[in-house]
Amino acid sequence: MARKRKTSRLSLRNADSLSTESCTHLIEVQRESRVVDFKSSFDPASSGEWCELIKDMVAMANTGGGYIIIGAMNDGSSSGADLTGLAAVDQAVVVDKVAKYTDIQPSDISFKHFKWAGGERLIFYISPSDIPIVFSKPGTYAVGEKQKNAFSAGMIYFRHGSKSEPARQGDIDRAFQAMFLKRRNELLEGISQVVRAGPGEKVVVLPKAAVVTDDANAFPVRVTDNPLAPEVRGLVSSGKYSSCQEELAGVVRDMETDPEAFAAAAQLWRFYMNRRSLTEDPKSIGFILTSSLNRRCPPYYWAYRLRPAHALKVIEEESSRDTYPSVALTVRLAFAIGGNGGRHVVEKVAGKSRYPSARKLAKRLLPLIGVPGRVWQECGSSSIRVLSSTGSEIHRLSEATPKETELLIDRSPFNHSNYGAIKKLDAIVYGSMLEKEGRGAT
Repeated sequence: MARKRKTSRLSLRNADSLSTESCTHLIEVQRESRVVDFKSSFDPASSGEWCELIKDMVAMANTGGGYIIIGAMNDGSSSGADLTGLAAVDQAVVVDKVAKYTDIQPSDISFKHFKWAGGERLIFYISPSDIPIVFSKPGTYAVGEKQKNAFSAGMIYFRHGSKSEPARQGDIDRAFQAMFLKRRNELLEGISQVVRAGPGEKVVVLPKAAVVTDDANAFPVRVTDNPLAPEVRGLVSSGKYSSCQEELAGVVRDMETDPEAFAAAAQLWRFYMNRRSLTEDPKSIGFILTSSLNRRCPPYYWAYRLRPAHALKVIEEESSRDTYPSVALTVRLAFAIGGNGGRHVVEKVAGKSRYPSARKLAKRLLPLIGVPGRVWQECGSSSIRVLSSTGSEIHRLSEATPKETELLIDRSPFNHSNYGAIKKLDAIVYGSMLEKEGRGAT
């Protein structure tokens, strides 16, 4: 008697953690759907397979989230593929692969190598994206003597049944309707919590990554002002200030009382937009640099403002903490500064970091320290695309005209669509200045 087919009707409400219970259910699913995709095997060395995997990940994120199960045939049965190579890939590498084609570094992609008596699977969980993700670069790869496109720049993909396909008008309408409903519900829930707070109680704001769950395997934390408490880090005050300088003073006060607190990303972008109006206080600039390294905000300008000797102290401390993504950015800043001090940081990360991607980056950049023009060669390009109120603009860049490139930062609208371009311009302009200032730094 044929066994009853189990569909992939899954609840994604608590799918942020790949619990044993969730994985046990997933390996029994026998067909693909909007929220489940099977791949019989995966070669981490194949650019084509990475492009196809990234397309499915982005499509799932745009359609409410889902799972990609590697090691399963179309009917859910085991393919018998060797998953050892992919299981050894660092999660940071997966995030960087997605960022390469989208200019967005997703923080909510996780995977688990799940083994049981009947076989093994590598299970990815992709959480929903609030705003549809757009591919910024084409996913082109070779198939024999021909080139194939997994996706093109400017395209948005959604899941239609068990397929990842280009967006339709209905997909866009539903995505934005869901986003507005979510924002409204969050606002109403926030207002409700403030209203329900009793006399003497305090409302605490947590980072988005911190979630409340019933999963017994989740890492337990408690809200505390003890700087030694793990995982949940504070957000410094972001109340109303009369000026950026006054807001920066508030950030410094908060970070002095809580070493594990960082300025919020929105604050850091405001500081960057008004960077020339802030006073030359090394302590304040150092705090901004530390927060920028941990919030994925532009760090090169602040390192340049500190000058190499002071910047290296911050970079050395952050590299010793060895957290992602700050450790990768410390490698790039140390590479820009160069000299004995910069080389020391890069060598330390290359030999001791717990993140394979950071070690790989450090080992690649280490031989280039001391090469003139190395920053431009590493992160420069002949052109860059910036979105303005009138549409997309392509700007030509030249190593010989750094001031013109610096002015382009000021002319670029500071919004989410341009954050990737501004980060790149920050690296090109102020990274090159750091390189010149850092010659001879120890």
